[in-house]
Amino acid sequence: DGIQHACEGETSMMMAVKPDLVDHSRLPEAHGPSLGLSAALARPIHLWKSFKELTPSGVMGDARRATAAKGEAILDACAKGIADRLLKGEPWA
Repeated sequence: DGIQHACEGETSMMMAVKPDLVDHSRLPEAHGPSLGLSAALARPIHLWKSFKELTPSGVMGDARRATAAKGEAILDACAKGIADRLLKGEPWA
């Protein structure tokens, strides 16, 4: 369901760029419900809730599968996407 708070994707990116900020001892408990963002955005109205209501761990998704290699791949894809848009002259389109 895309990048969510403290999920596999976000945790992987942090492992790639600032690994000292990732507490590996907490990874076994680093999972929570999926936000279901695509389903939420399909509805005409969505009432957002606080993270305390949604997930006791503070994690949306599953960070247990995070790796620095995945983080590097995500960041490389983002950088390439931004560079491609800039080269086409349509950075914010």
